[in-house]
Amino acid sequence: MKATWIESSREDLIKAKKKFDIGDFKTVCLLSRKSACKSLMSMIYSEIETSERKLEDVFKIFIEKTGKGEDIEEMVDFLTKYTLEEDITSPLLAAHWNGLPTKEEAEKALRYAEIILNYVEELDG
Repeated sequence: MKATWIESSREDLIKAKKKFDIGDFKTVCLLSRKSACKSLMSMIYSEIETSERKLEDVFKIFIEKTGKGEDIEEMVDFLTKYTLEEDITSPLLAAHWNGLPTKEEAEKALRYAEIILNYVEELDG
């Protein structure tokens, strides 16, 4: 099961990179957050009894279970902004996020998701 979470995280990163290439920065950020969440889930999936998959909740359980994560906390905080609770249109989403993501924010989101994936893989060693 752990390998499935990691594989799914990588797939989301590949999709995010493709979306970055066409300038869909909103989707890049959403997929990057999703990838980071799946990376963390790979270490704690057996601890989660609910269908709740909010990154901040998963990260909290990750820290409790592993005793690690302080060095990626800022990255997780950045990525938690990019949630999509419901299917809303871009103007409403922009208001919810205080503006749609810029290219620089999308690059940062991608970089953070990759760092988190690598962090988890190294931790699992």
